Amino acid sequence: MIDQVTDLLGGLGFVPTRSPLVEDVLHSFDLLGVPEDHATRSPAHTFYLDDGGVLRSHTTSSVVRVLREEPGRAERRILVGGACFRNTTESPRFVTQFHQMEAAAVGPEVVLGDALGLAEVVLDDLLGPHHEARFRFRPLPYVSPGFSVDASCSSCDRAGCQLCGGRGFLEVISGGALTAAVRSAAKIPDGSNAVAVAVSLERLLAIRHRVADIRPFLSRSLQDLSQIG
Repeated sequence: MIDQVTDLLGGLGFVPTRSPLVEDVLHSFDLLGVPEDHATRSPAHTFYLDDGGVLRSHTTSSVVRVLREEPGRAERRILVGGACFRNTTESPRFVTQFHQMEAAAVGPEVVLGDALGLAEVVLDDLLGPHHEARFRFRPLPYVSPGFSVDASCSSCDRAGCQLCGGRGFLEVISGGALTAAVRSAAKIPDGSNAVAVAVSLERLLAIRHRVADIRPFLSRSLQDLSQIG
């Protein structure tokens, strides 16, 4: 799945860039405008290391890090991704370690519609052109406006199951236009906009394979992997 997303977005000009699994509070929260009292900053949500480091909880921290490494560039297309970690109770759709790929585009003519169109291209490529999807606005500290994309749950044919939480749809993509404060923190010059789109790989795999639980994808057990048909 990582290779497929990399090939797809690479063909659209997004350059794959390595990023660390161990982040810091600055890139994980401060530069993204996450308030001090936000739930995601709590150890109940995020894994903190003894030296003050943070296990990457989302790939947007990597987007900001990569953009800051080359300040002042008015146009860029980057792709980051890999493992992310969250302190959560594991369930069919939530796990402590999962994988994201996130694409970010910077440029004077970049608009929110570019992010929405990119999300649609990704879904068409990974799930096929006949999937059902719905776009909805989603507030996040670092994007305005922000959005999520839900794909119809194939394991239950939208009837409701443990994967989709009974809703018939499962969130698989999030994104939006980076706020002015985040663009400034990422050292994007005035006059350039930026959008980002993050893809949840295990959830898309579950929908592709009609599996009602993402945990087998992360298991070393052959018995667990045999559940994936």
